[in-house]
Amino acid sequence: MPPKAEGAKRGDILVWPPEELSKIRRGPNPSRSNLGTDLRLSELATSIARKGQLQPGVVRRDSQGLAVVVAGNRRLDAIQLINENPSAWMDDEGKPLAGPLPFKASLVVCNDEEAIELNLIENLQRLDLNAVDKAHTARELGKLGWSHERIGGVMGCSASRISGLISLLMLPARTLRLVADGKLTEAGARSLRGLPEEDVLALSAEIAAGAKPAAVLGKARERKRDGGKAQPLSLAEVRTALAAHPSNQAEALLRWINGAPGATLDDARLDDFPAPVRRAAGASS
Repeated sequence: MPPKAEGAKRGDILVWPPEELSKIRRGPNPSRSNLGTDLRLSELATSIARKGQLQPGVVRRDSQGLAVVVAGNRRLDAIQLINENPSAWMDDEGKPLAGPLPFKASLVVCNDEEAIELNLIENLQRLDLNAVDKAHTARELGKLGWSHERIGGVMGCSASRISGLISLLMLPARTLRLVADGKLTEAGARSLRGLPEEDVLALSAEIAAGAKPAAVLGKARERKRDGGKAQPLSLAEVRTALAAHPSNQAEALLRWINGAPGATLDDARLDDFPAPVRRAAGASS
């Protein structure tokens, strides 16, 4: 803990001088998706250099009395980045910082599980948290026994909105990265659900390559509309289906398809042979 903090009580704002920052332990941060989707650390450091640390972190004491970050790992990292070379950062007046910065944090008393819960709640209320990180956070709170209604209460939204957020996590990581990077809206990503994964990946790759999301999502809607329509099997699929139903009729059909000398359709009683199941539109051939 910082100097003169021995008598600190829950809720007190403690201040660590620059030389004491290395003594603060990092706590877990389960709300982040690890997709590289957060604001870059340098951007946060620029903001803190100009405006100061506007929002204190949250810390607790461990069994040895040392400070452990419950919420604010990134703020601490940004301040330490600034302190490596303070004069390289500009204040709000455009002047180089005069010196290293301290770190401010509010003291809480909690156990390990409560610390994770506090971290999740604090992150859920952040304005810069993207939809993917919110979805991860909501899912983690659900693992702690929170209902969607309770999570929605913290976020200021409905339980159905929480369900929709969590449903995003069923999409491939490539698609989630597009959402996190702002290249695909949350609603657009949800519209991809229900398509085969290979289609979702292919459409996501188009967006990542620079295609307009509206045009790509139009393709997704078309594939969904055609999803219930039967499509003709390719020749390779016909061969596979016939081979999977061995019979005299199947063998005769295969001979005819493969162009065997003298093979005719008269050799196969087509009405006795069950037609292979046709694949849905959009399925891989």
